[in-house]
Amino acid sequence: MRCFSRALALTPEGHPDLSGRHASLGVSYTHRYRRTGDPDALDQAMRCFSRALTLTQEGHPDLPRRRFSLAVSCRNQFQLTQYSFHLEATLRSFRSASQLSTGAPRDVFNFAFRWAKLASEHTYLKPLEAFRPTIDLLPHHIWLGATTAQ
Repeated sequence: MRCFSRALALTPEGHPDLSGRHASLGVSYTHRYRRTGDPDALDQAMRCFSRALTLTQEGHPDLPRRRFSLAVSCRNQFQLTQYSFHLEATLRSFRSASQLSTGAPRDVFNFAFRWAKLASEHTYLKPLEAFRPTIDLLPHHIWLGATTAQ
């Protein structure tokens, strides 16, 4: 995390890699949260992912991944606090990460599938809504070479 923090500190405003550096630092904080359960690490992860999203232009191929990362952090925050606005942010981020308009179709399918899998375990994530984009994206996924077994 020290290296990611240092790289971020050395990156000037407006640099094209700035959003990616925020996202990378967010991933590091997420790993720390998973290891330690430290709520401050989760807060930091959410700040990093939010900043990365703010800096990521519409149509950027990493946009769905960044939305998905924020969705997972919001879900963790909701599990910790039970605040409804964290749940709303979770669902909003999952929805946008599961749209085919940006990003690689295989990645978007995987984000939709992971949302559906989480939703089947946690009904507050709206399983029926979660499975819809997965089913809609399935033909694209298969067309790209995936087998039905995958």
